[in-house]
Amino acid sequence: DLDGNVVANGNTLKNLRDTNIKNSSWFQNALNHRNKDYGFEMINEEIKGFTKIVFYCNVYQDNTGSEIPIGILGIVFNWSKFIHCIFNETPLYDDELDSTSLFIFDSNGNKLAEINKLKNDITYKELSKSFGKKKNFETTMIFDSTVTLGHAQSVGYEKFFTGWHSVIIQSQKSC
Repeated sequence: DLDGNVVANGNTLKNLRDTNIKNSSWFQNALNHRNKDYGFEMINEEIKGFTKIVFYCNVYQDNTGSEIPIGILGIVFNWSKFIHCIFNETPLYDDELDSTSLFIFDSNGNKLAEINKLKNDITYKELSKSFGKKKNFETTMIFDSTVTLGHAQSVGYEKFFTGWHSVIIQSQKSC
């Protein structure tokens, strides 16, 4: 509701009913921008070092946008599930699975999700030189190892441009 009380949630792992979120930044931004159709807010998770995104929009009585909103719908995007779907759909041979990593970064360099099979943590800084083109493929060095790197920048969704980067890295096997 407009006071920040969670009246329903679809998270099967955690029941948020009877929780108040009025002090969260995304909820305050949603309240302050109620005249917009929708918005989104990036949330950094200090513990895991990943960024989450919350999409939000107004909820109206009788499903009409002509009235004053009665609440706000917030949807937290599950990047971990999303990246696993992408990874599982990537056509890899069995012997490539243990040497292939996948990363998603937002346009500001925040890591949204990863499946990291490398020996080191990868950051935006190590990859940003590869982000000069919207799509590219190269053999390069990362942490003194030769890797094959594929990169694609997201075109966005519907009316907004995200600028997110998807990167797949495959370690080269020594002969």
